[in-house]
Amino acid sequence: MQDAWEGVEVDPDAPSDGPRGLRERKKLATRRALRRAALELALAKGPAAVTVEAIAEAAGVAPRTFFNYFSAKEEALVGPGEPLAAALAAEVRSRPAEEPALWAIGEVIAGRLEGLRSRPEQLALWRAQARLVREHPGTLLPWQLAAFAALEETLATAVAERLPVGWGGAEVRALGRLAAGTAMGAARVVLDEALDDAVGDPGDLGASYRRVLASLPALVGGAQGSGAPRVRGGHRQTARGRGVRGARTRTKER
Repeated sequence: MQDAWEGVEVDPDAPSDGPRGLRERKKLATRRALRRAALELALAKGPAAVTVEAIAEAAGVAPRTFFNYFSAKEEALVGPGEPLAAALAAEVRSRPAEEPALWAIGEVIAGRLEGLRSRPEQLALWRAQARLVREHPGTLLPWQLAAFAALEETLATAVAERLPVGWGGAEVRALGRLAAGTAMGAARVVLDEALDDAVGDPGDLGASYRRVLASLPALVGGAQGSGAPRVRGGHRQTARGRGVRGARTRTKER
């Protein structure tokens, strides 16, 4: 079949471009080749007819090499995977300390969604993946949900580091998971519509995502926001052991 993705970033869970060593570039190229082969075969034959051996042959590697990157063919098809989780977590940790935790993770995700409309081949790829999941939910949906759960857990750990150390450990973990789950849930809402084949121009997905996050206060009776939440004066110590300008946080006395 004609390769419509030639020269295109075909690994949606790849880290952002940046300085890489030769070894890392080779590994990323192999991962992309395996994912491309898996998607092309699944789109042509259906996921059930695709084997690891066929994917490896199409990518020009040995079958055992496949398992250095993916645990199963389904993981190669749906993602996201560990590279994206690690990259997003690192970006969350590098966000300005004064940002509220939810907005910090939201800005990282929004940055990934920005400009997708200007990359039609990438958009076509993501839509192809979404179509595969819709058409084969029994096979692929559990893998996609598991992958997103693992991604949320990694992000929750990064978010929790921004929370006050005075809170109990269980509370910090719970709020980290809540922030990560909320941010990822908003991303799924935006992407579910944008990746529908019936939708033409998806618009600016980064802006759409920010609007969804800014609307969250309305769900709990607050006024709809128009941008990043305001940060009032005050000072607190976070789990990363440094002072943060932000809203003064009080906890209930136990």
